[in-house]
Amino acid sequence: MMRNFFKPAFTTSMYKKMFLRHFLQLFLIFVTLFLIGVCTFSYQSHQHKKELLRQSADSLSDFSEGLLRECQTIAFNVGRLDPLLAISASGNPYLNFSQTDSTIFFNAQHDLISHKALNRHISSMSVYLTEKEYIISDHGTITLESFCQSVFNTDSDTFADYLRPLTPGYYLFLPQGAIAETNTPLQSVYILPLINSNGSRYGTLFLFLDDAQILKELDALVGENIEYFILGENHSPLFLPPEEKASLSAATLARLTSDNRYLSAADTHSGWTHYVGYSKDFLQKQLWLCLLLFTVIFLVGVCLQIPLANAICKKNYAPIRELSSMITDTASAAAHEPEYETLKSTVSAILENKALLEQQLSLYKPVLINSFLLELLSSNNGDDAQVLRGLSSLGVRIPFSICFCVALIAPTLTHGYWYQLAKSQTTESVVCLYLSCRKHVGVLFFNCADKQQALLSQKAVSDILEQDEGVCSYGIGSMSEDLKYAPISYSQAICTLDYFSLQTEEKAISFDALFAAQVLNLPTPETLKSLDASFSAFRFQTAKENFSEYFRLISKSGYGKKEHLTYAQKQLLIAASKLPQEYQSALDTEALRALNTDARDAFATLSELCAQTLDKLTTLFEQSSEEQSKHASRRILEWLDEHLCDENLSLSYFAEAFSLSESQMSRKIKALTGENFLSYVNQKRIEHACTLLTTTDLPVLQIANSCGYENDITFRRIFKKYIGVTPGEYRRHQMN
Repeated sequence: MMRNFFKPAFTTSMYKKMFLRHFLQLFLIFVTLFLIGVCTFSYQSHQHKKELLRQSADSLSDFSEGLLRECQTIAFNVGRLDPLLAISASGNPYLNFSQTDSTIFFNAQHDLISHKALNRHISSMSVYLTEKEYIISDHGTITLESFCQSVFNTDSDTFADYLRPLTPGYYLFLPQGAIAETNTPLQSVYILPLINSNGSRYGTLFLFLDDAQILKELDALVGENIEYFILGENHSPLFLPPEEKASLSAATLARLTSDNRYLSAADTHSGWTHYVGYSKDFLQKQLWLCLLLFTVIFLVGVCLQIPLANAICKKNYAPIRELSSMITDTASAAAHEPEYETLKSTVSAILENKALLEQQLSLYKPVLINSFLLELLSSNNGDDAQVLRGLSSLGVRIPFSICFCVALIAPTLTHGYWYQLAKSQTTESVVCLYLSCRKHVGVLFFNCADKQQALLSQKAVSDILEQDEGVCSYGIGSMSEDLKYAPISYSQAICTLDYFSLQTEEKAISFDALFAAQVLNLPTPETLKSLDASFSAFRFQTAKENFSEYFRLISKSGYGKKEHLTYAQKQLLIAASKLPQEYQSALDTEALRALNTDARDAFATLSELCAQTLDKLTTLFEQSSEEQSKHASRRILEWLDEHLCDENLSLSYFAEAFSLSESQMSRKIKALTGENFLSYVNQKRIEHACTLLTTTDLPVLQIANSCGYENDITFRRIFKKYIGVTPGEYRRHQMN
């Protein structure tokens, strides 16, 4: 049976030629489709793999950025720990529990352990306080010299020079293998400065990372069959595939970075470059599978062409055979029925089917009319005679020259509703047609006998659309006096949908109004470009002023683009997302995220939300700053009271204890006490001396020394200046 299927039904030369022609045609078609399929498959497969690599690279970049951000957050929080600040403020550079309260060191170690427990990526952390000869860590306190030898294999002076360029806002990262602690595996370390409330660096934080955990998470991010490695600044190796770590060299890095299997992605925040690529085994396996699949498809296709060409020949030759047989039968039976009558009956049958075909064609009439109208309103060649003839053949007349277009957005209304509306607006002097141009957007095309009738039609349709709740907004194009300018009115009507009105509560915006307001093609205002800088410096009031100016520029003409609202919404959300966690947790950004910029009241709602958000941020910042200022003031006065009777007490000594200049400390004392430093110290000392004079029998010289005066002469002079009498007279007066 299969043999008979492949055997040609006819052995004539005509059939042979037809069979060969169809076979060649099918072969060319198959080869073309096969090559297109191969190219398409290869391209899509390449794009898919590239996209997966890009996603993996982005995941690695996001992980690195998140890791750095976590470390910076820890450094920010650790830098404000009271025990560390207290230890840093002490004048003793050496570790001496007989002079320094051991509770402070215990609290500092406990706080470091607490912060380490909150981050799974950190195995340990250590703190170096500037000009101290010891290191505080979560597992104890060691000398600076031991730490330098075990971690950096250097002395303390070289260690201090290495850390000196570490300024606020910067960090150092040493990858795995760059350091080695005694009896510990090789691990990576982040080095970040510790910043106090005044913005000054007073120490350095060492965050030793858990490389095993980090590599485990990186492997989970990229998935199977994907290799990755990460390089730091100047292509320094950070994380490499296991097979490359054993033979790390400059040649190895050059080979990896130049391999086209790898896709690179640079992270501007961390300064790292992430390389991801498929393994060679996976690519080779994919290549062999594709080659095998394409070979099988090609061979099967070629084999199927022979029976397919034979079947097509049979089908195409059958009418010829039947017609030949019919003609032969007609010739032999000419007396019974002439060939003319046979053809006539065939034509009659065709005519009988004409009505059925016209009925079927009427079903596609609306689609054809919409297509012709779209071509009429979208063409720019100025020759619409053919389009008008096409519309006329479908029963649509456009007899007048005056025309205008109304574009509208109505997501909830059907096309049938608009066809009925267009039909209701059509009169002897007005032709109204509905055009569906894209999803939820339709156009009403008006063709009027004169301008007066056009104005009346505009008024009538505006009244209907204003009352219809299903219409979100609509735009009116300018009136054209010639049909060839109809595409201009159409484009104008579509253009107005991108704008919103701030002057009225109406849904409509006319192109003429936009032109008069000179807001067409209005660029995005530049006032929000400094928003990131304002948020980074916590200048929320400045940001509020920028937003006010931004909205003022938008509303200056009474019209604005919807994209301006979306831009402001995104900028505020992005800037807020970069704030510290305590600010983000206090904000409610859900209303801002859920704002629909297509709503009619979106402008007022967005401006109010922006003002409320920035006011709340300003309040939070002021509360935080006030609390920090109160704490610092209390600490200054407490320290001064503790060292009041120290004979070495001076403004320079006092200012150095708090890492301030003499002028800065003098201004602080003046603001806190209302007096200068010397007057305040003398006043407090004299008050203490008065207490000793009335409660003890100590000599005046001993009282003077206990109050911080080197001799009784200076003490007597200052005492008389503040009390008005000598110390002896004061004691006798109080005793009496």
